[in-house]
Amino acid sequence: MSSGLHWLGVLFTALWLTSPVTAAPVPLPNAKYEQPTIVFQTQHGQKFLDSAKKYVKLNGGTPEMVTRIDDLLKGLLGEKGFAGLDLTRPFGGYVYLRAKVETSYMVLVLPITNEKDALELVERIHLEAKITKVKSVYELGGGPFARDLTGHIRFHDKHAYVAIHAKPVEENDAIDALGATEKLIPIARLVDDKETAVLAATLTGKRIPKGLTDEAYPLFDSANADVDRLMVRAPAGMPKNFPPFIKELLGWGRRSYDLMIADGDTLGLRITFDEKMGDLDAEAILTPTAKSGLAQDLASFTPAKGRFQQLVTKDSVGGGWLVVPGPIPKGVRATFANFIAEWIPMLQKETALPAEFLPLFDTMASIAQKAITAGEIDLGAAVSGPNKAGHYTVVAGLGLDDPTPLVKLVLGLAKDLPKEFVEAIKLNAYKIGDVSAHTFALDKLLPEDFLKIFGEKPALNIAVGNKGLFLAVGPGAEVELKRALALKPLEATAFDIVVNLAKGKELVKSAGGNLRELEQFPVPDRAISFYSVDIRGGKDLRVRGASGQLTLMMLMSGLTAAGR
Repeated sequence: MSSGLHWLGVLFTALWLTSPVTAAPVPLPNAKYEQPTIVFQTQHGQKFLDSAKKYVKLNGGTPEMVTRIDDLLKGLLGEKGFAGLDLTRPFGGYVYLRAKVETSYMVLVLPITNEKDALELVERIHLEAKITKVKSVYELGGGPFARDLTGHIRFHDKHAYVAIHAKPVEENDAIDALGATEKLIPIARLVDDKETAVLAATLTGKRIPKGLTDEAYPLFDSANADVDRLMVRAPAGMPKNFPPFIKELLGWGRRSYDLMIADGDTLGLRITFDEKMGDLDAEAILTPTAKSGLAQDLASFTPAKGRFQQLVTKDSVGGGWLVVPGPIPKGVRATFANFIAEWIPMLQKETALPAEFLPLFDTMASIAQKAITAGEIDLGAAVSGPNKAGHYTVVAGLGLDDPTPLVKLVLGLAKDLPKEFVEAIKLNAYKIGDVSAHTFALDKLLPEDFLKIFGEKPALNIAVGNKGLFLAVGPGAEVELKRALALKPLEATAFDIVVNLAKGKELVKSAGGNLRELEQFPVPDRAISFYSVDIRGGKDLRVRGASGQLTLMMLMSGLTAAGR
């Protein structure tokens, strides 16, 4: 087995260097054409358009928003729309990466109805196609092909093969990609009919030129030099333990990159649309070479387990959680823990709390440092409501291996705080099983807007026990604390933010907030994952990011900008 488990760093460097495209490999048999570095395919055009519209609807989009998509396409393509393309067949393509990255190029393989209509489509999107010296190969002009790119088209087997090079490029090199039909990869070798992803692509590691992979090392060296300068002379206000953490992180990234180059077989990407939940999922898949050190590392990977993701339910206004999965190198954990332990006490200086609270920040810093060093991070929070009176409840939990120091500190602080704080504290206000809950009255400390949310006499409810720190405020605080204390560890995604925008809009309104920014976006009345990350090991490493409202907001903002 390789020294240390580098799976997360491997993925970090792999995604950093190859993020433009990358899913399950498509087998390519021996042929006269050169084996490409990357292959990819998409759904057929009509299904892609239908999925985009369904995505908008499932995330609360109005008919007007769907119409806006049609109007934008009509503005780009004219009344004939996609005439010339066959939207009933999937698209494909491939990429050749070269040691000199500027000589790399991509070939799109697009299904067409016939050559004449396809050339008319080229004209409708304000491009030019003129015949070259080589029969049947057209050169593209206009748009990006007048500035940054060189494009050529050849029609073959009811498809348009579009070769795209960066400028400058020799004409012979550009035409060579399309000049002989035996060099064109058949669409059947690029497309898997069983694939359901919106986009699926595969990068084959052994086909990346060594000269290209070596270009990453100067980037690591430059970043390290920048960090070395920070370690000598850091900007004012920067924690002194931050540069050492970045230094350790870069070292992990470099070691992981070496391991990926040596043991990585393929890196894939699948973008899928969940028609039930309305999520757009992007899953990166790193497959190691069989029986390699990386393969053994991934086989030993265990999924994350946490408790506080369960605080968020389908009825929540919103919430989120973070559970650190799997082993991270000790050096990275230790330097990050040192940075956090230094940074948390610095926060006290930015608050209006009296100096007597500084020991609380110091203790929290010590607890965080211990948890991070041990690789155990489990935290989450959720907002529920409104109740019949229109008020909301917030509950939060943080995993603590040993909460005893925090309990002793809180009890000690209660004796020495200023009078207005002492009067607000009620120790041992009630019991939840064997755990004591304490309350801290907030009605005289919070602004009026907060009282509109939590009620006229809100109190912060605090419980420390059952290996955790539990906080709740609002009319349902005691009930939520009881629920949180009873949670058992379950397998969890690493990170998620869940929002019900319809309920969130009402919460903002009840607090007298400005709704202008929310008005342009759909607000479905159901909990939707704004963005989540899931990490799984085994025979390969899979990292999945799911986006619901986040991607839709970006899409609608883009459509709004395009329509101006």
